Amino acid sequence: MIRVTSSNLLAFLHAYFASLGLEHDAAAFLTAHNFTAALVLKLPAVCLVPQNKPATSRSKQTHIHVTGSNRYFFFDPKEIADATASTPDYEQPLMVSMQNIRALHGSALTGDALEITPSSTMVKIAYRASQESQVQVSKLRMDGSSFIELRNALYEDDLLIFLKYRTGNQMFALGIPRNFYAGSYTFSDDLFEGLESKGAVTVKNALSAVSEAYDDAAVVESDASIADAVYQDMVNAASPSITAYVAEKYIPPTWAVNHGKELRPSTNPAIGKEAICDAGYCCAVDAAHPSFLKPDGSRYMEAHHLIPLGLQASFENKLDTKANLVSLCPLCHRQIHYGRPEEVAPLLAHLYAARAERLKESGLSITLEQLLRFYELS
Repeated sequence: MIRVTSSNLLAFLHAYFASLGLEHDAAAFLTAHNFTAALVLKLPAVCLVPQNKPATSRSKQTHIHVTGSNRYFFFDPKEIADATASTPDYEQPLMVSMQNIRALHGSALTGDALEITPSSTMVKIAYRASQESQVQVSKLRMDGSSFIELRNALYEDDLLIFLKYRTGNQMFALGIPRNFYAGSYTFSDDLFEGLESKGAVTVKNALSAVSEAYDDAAVVESDASIADAVYQDMVNAASPSITAYVAEKYIPPTWAVNHGKELRPSTNPAIGKEAICDAGYCCAVDAAHPSFLKPDGSRYMEAHHLIPLGLQASFENKLDTKANLVSLCPLCHRQIHYGRPEEVAPLLAHLYAARAERLKESGLSITLEQLLRFYELS
């Protein structure tokens, strides 16, 4: 049984869409770059539309009731705590997958591209004087037609899942039939925050992994050290990105331009993972340098920007590029950052000799003397 958590919920949803023949599009859509949190509701008979309720059910309700901490997915805890009367129904914008709806209804699917369409549902706080207030979701006569189609296809113990987009107040809703997950997946909770996907992990979890890797007495010299530690964790979680040695213009973030501030440039961990893969999971200083094995059987290596990212403002082209990334064992990586100058300089000279032509191809033509100055070694 696979236990679904915040780290693999999006992978679970991808597996469902892959079973519908939509693997490629779903992989690009279901990423933590798009979604931040999810609510997974295993529907009881009472929460079904009338025609889908079991014959033994006497419930007349048509809404979905949400209780406990799950309520906070739709409303702020303070709003619920401060409610002294039931609120009006508020429209919650939704996006739905038409292939998901057709599959739930048993209709044939065509094409391999996701068809995402807008819809909506209604949400409200239902005040209870004698018991905990609940959140009610869906009002059939007011919901969007596509969301009603989705609800009409759900039966007891099917999953109704809401995903929060990273930006805006819109959500994505989908249904998963019981026969897809039963016997194969279990769920750690209903509410999943800090969603992760390949190449994208939460800073909280990345920092947790970093803290476990160091002694409690270890110190870091700057927030750049923490940023690099998080980056290394993300590199090792990423899938390689196939890129070429080409010059690519650097475009500063809009926020930095507007405020005239220097920010650590954004990075693509997948390019760092590719650098490690290209090196055969070996150290670029010496392929014989030892390291430990990760759970997947590959040797642990770290990705290092030969021209430091902090110098991006001095370069027209991107520094987070394949030519500027080298695979290093943890010891060489630490030595380059914290070692004695007379021992670091030969390491940089060796790496420069191997990368000078590739750097030139990527519009990052520099001399060895310049590189040493970047590290304050000359």
